[in-house]
Amino acid sequence: MKHLQKIIKEAEAFFFDLDGTLIFTADLHEKAYRLACLELKISYENLIFPVSSELYEKKKKVYVKMLSTERIKLNEAVYEIYLDVLSKNKKVVIVTNTLQQNADKIVEKLRSKPDLVISGEYFNRIKPFPDMYEYAIKKINVARNKILVFEDSEQGIKSALLAKLRVVDVRDGTLHE
Repeated sequence: MKHLQKIIKEAEAFFFDLDGTLIFTADLHEKAYRLACLELKISYENLIFPVSSELYEKKKKVYVKMLSTERIKLNEAVYEIYLDVLSKNKKVVIVTNTLQQNADKIVEKLRSKPDLVISGEYFNRIKPFPDMYEYAIKKINVARNKILVFEDSEQGIKSALLAKLRVVDVRDGTLHE
């Protein structure tokens, strides 16, 4: 843990994934699917993924509305780091596969705003490809060895490693270099 604290202290920029890393939204996604199924008179219990485009579009609309009204569950340990580095005027970027409108709604609920939010919606290739991280690096103009990424999934970790960045796996605190 001391090693990680030292790396956090020395880093100049921090990239945070959103869903599963900074916040927990799995329950909101499930609730949105349940409500969308109800509206379309489809059985949620018999859903097979990937779902139809009609159901997916309905779920997206329900989810966006929910983001305005429902409480967002924070990953307290990661959120504490997020607030700490922002208070020290370090560069902070959210790099997420989620849709821009979802990311924007979630960021509105955070006490402090990141310098940049990068949504997978605008990329031909999302995580596990490094494109989003490569773009973020160019936008903030910080050396790769001064950037620390927080991720919660194999896809996200692979994406950051392919961009030659150090990554903290928030599931267990493992540092990947």
